[in-house]
Amino acid sequence: MAQRVKKDKELYARYKKGRTTYSTYCAACHQPNGKGKSMMAPQLAQSDWVNGPSDILIKVVVHGLTGPIEVNGKPLVGIPPVMPPHAFLDDQQMADVLTYVRTAWNNPAAPITAEDVKSVREANPDRAAMWTQSELRP
Repeated sequence: MAQRVKKDKELYARYKKGRTTYSTYCAACHQPNGKGKSMMAPQLAQSDWVNGPSDILIKVVVHGLTGPIEVNGKPLVGIPPVMPPHAFLDDQQMADVLTYVRTAWNNPAAPITAEDVKSVREANPDRAAMWTQSELRP
């Protein structure tokens, strides 16, 4: 856990809540250490998807992601081209789990708020399809 998380009581509380949600819904595929699982899911630790723009990461979790992708500039090989949507998480749960992911495993990204998640949901109210890399990262 990063020192910045330990020093900020509110961030630490959100980190712990996010870790619990991650353990329930994400760790089976992305693994407890965030390194991903061969033939299952990509790494989240030190990932450009995780540490990049927060709205892209939120879109992936809300609506899902399909098709081939690159992580840190390298095409993923041997991993199914799908991340299922997790829109069933409420805004605060999603913000907490994404804050956890963006601050765990030496990821340096900023936290995500429930307002950030709400804004992305409201900007894409009719979206039913999963996103593709080309839509999110042209």
